[in-house]
Amino acid sequence: MRKGLIGLLLAGALLVSLGVAQGPITITFFLAGGSGGLGATNGRFAEQFVQSFNDSQNRVRVEVVNNGSYNNNFNTFRANLMAGAALPHVVHQFDLGTQLMIDSAVVVPVQDLIDATPGFNIPLHPALANYYTVGGKLQSMPFNSSSPLLYYNKDIFREVGLDPENPPRTWAEVRAACAVVVAAKGPGTCIGWPLVGWFFEQQLALQGALYANNNNGRTSRVTEVAFNQAPGVATVEFIASLFNDGYAIPSGAGDWDTPDNAFLAGQTAMTLESTSCLRNFTNQSAGKFDLGVAFLPYNGDATYHGIVPGGGSVWIIGQHPQEEINAAWEFVQFLASFEGQTTFPVNTGYFPTRTDVQTSPQLTEFYAQNPNFRIALDQLNASIPSFATAGGLFAEFPAARNLIIEAEQKVLNSQATAQEALNEAAAKANEAISQYNRLVGSADFEAPEVVGKVNTAEGAVDTQGN
Repeated sequence: MRKGLIGLLLAGALLVSLGVAQGPITITFFLAGGSGGLGATNGRFAEQFVQSFNDSQNRVRVEVVNNGSYNNNFNTFRANLMAGAALPHVVHQFDLGTQLMIDSAVVVPVQDLIDATPGFNIPLHPALANYYTVGGKLQSMPFNSSSPLLYYNKDIFREVGLDPENPPRTWAEVRAACAVVVAAKGPGTCIGWPLVGWFFEQQLALQGALYANNNNGRTSRVTEVAFNQAPGVATVEFIASLFNDGYAIPSGAGDWDTPDNAFLAGQTAMTLESTSCLRNFTNQSAGKFDLGVAFLPYNGDATYHGIVPGGGSVWIIGQHPQEEINAAWEFVQFLASFEGQTTFPVNTGYFPTRTDVQTSPQLTEFYAQNPNFRIALDQLNASIPSFATAGGLFAEFPAARNLIIEAEQKVLNSQATAQEALNEAAAKANEAISQYNRLVGSADFEAPEVVGKVNTAEGAVDTQGN
């Protein structure tokens, strides 16, 4: 039971007066700043970033509770909610937590706060606004926005006779490059392709395909998944071919560490990872090899549609006195500010959420000196706005990701065809979705825990700390 905790917010708590009371007002920020979230390196910088806010003014003091992974961050928030314990004022959550946070019924949509703040304007990148807008309102504020990338070793490309300035763009080009690498260096030396659900769903978006019905849950609540159609089958078959033909380094379900470590050790020519790892990869490859970054390869037999933005956003919790909600909003404005979205991406690898920052002299100069850091933004800008690239919106998405990994494993182990494995995963996902939909809004509803296999790579979790 939710014990009456999840009720409608008072209208006065939504349309706020933004004056700040005599301070300092102390608020709590639940941060996913460890493995399976931002990653340890980015998490440390995030805590320093929050401290810079505390040092810059005397009205609001933010106390950070670093819960590590996105999973643990949400589950700690959920446990407090169910137990009637004190709730944080701001919660950092990954993209797939969007529907779960909305269904908790304790959040204040940031659009309500924006509308109540005279003169406030934030030029969010349209793709990010598209993702986090639900029911006609921007629900949370994008903070650490990311996308999947192809990282490659230019030195290996030169060594085997590949063009280091022309990385593969399509699946066919990946296979062609791998044939060259493996012929020169042996099996398993071409590419790291982590068996995680994130890359599967990105491949669907690249093909313009939906992950779930009702336009990925964007026009009404998801009732069934759609990932077992032709684009999904083609994706699993391609991934399996990389392993079966000796192109991909062997790795287990949800394993980011093996591909990451092999690539950074110079043992593979390419790997897939999040832009959240860019700063870490840049630092670790320095003096060892020439690091290249490129768009995520796609199915060249389909029209290119683009990727779904990943990463995380921050949510304001409404069950607090009005002055504390105001203080939380002031902090969130700092995270989303021009200065904040200039500083955070440069030090992490995430791309800026604001279009004015993306074209600012500061970022233009930084990108000119560090061209790898611009690739994720270029990839996002190349995406075509659609329901496919908006991404799926349903509470059981984290569970569906794990089912995709199971399906891929069955195909790799010759236990099922791609179609059979995805059909089985779809049936299980649909049952979970049906159960959730029956309960949501009922007196017995409790938001489910988020479960995933956490790995130690920067920002790595198989429900994706991307």
